[in-house]
Amino acid sequence: MGRANSINYIVIHTSAGYSNAARIQNYFLRSVSKGGKGWNTGGYHRIIEENGVIVKLYNFDTVTNGVRNFNSECIHISYVGGLKKVNGVVAKDSKGNFISEDTRTDFQKQSIHASIQEAIAWLEENGKDITKNLMIVGHRDFSTDKNRNNFIDSNERIKDCPCFNAIPEYNGLYGATNSIQLLPKNR
Repeated sequence: MGRANSINYIVIHTSAGYSNAARIQNYFLRSVSKGGKGWNTGGYHRIIEENGVIVKLYNFDTVTNGVRNFNSECIHISYVGGLKKVNGVVAKDSKGNFISEDTRTDFQKQSIHASIQEAIAWLEENGKDITKNLMIVGHRDFSTDKNRNNFIDSNERIKDCPCFNAIPEYNGLYGATNSIQLLPKNR
């Protein structure tokens, strides 16, 4: 019952690349000296492959490393992709930066819904009143809302992840109805 009651956010992410779940997980766990993050625990509970396959990396009762300073309050779900491709090659802008884009396939969209539903079922089974303090948000919604309009404008984002606005797409369907619906840093 412990961790479920502390969950306030189901966070949607993108991998910002096209590696499969095993390679993403390896990157998180590989030592820094070998080009990884060097974490003891990866970033996501679920990773959704381009074909919609849901890869379960951790039970929801495990704290993962998806959003710094908020992980104990979060369940993390990521889809593979998030970068624009042109002729099968990841595109860059004129400055050499990758171009973020919502690349979710229809299969991934279905699997994101299924993963959110799975997380909510786990929360309920473990004693969480999901009508209170539960939001489905994107990683970018943890940026500072500088103008306090309860929306992360493009100039306020620390990153584009998940490359679409998750709140109107998922929170209205699954978020708590009797909850304070403010962005994390506005609470």
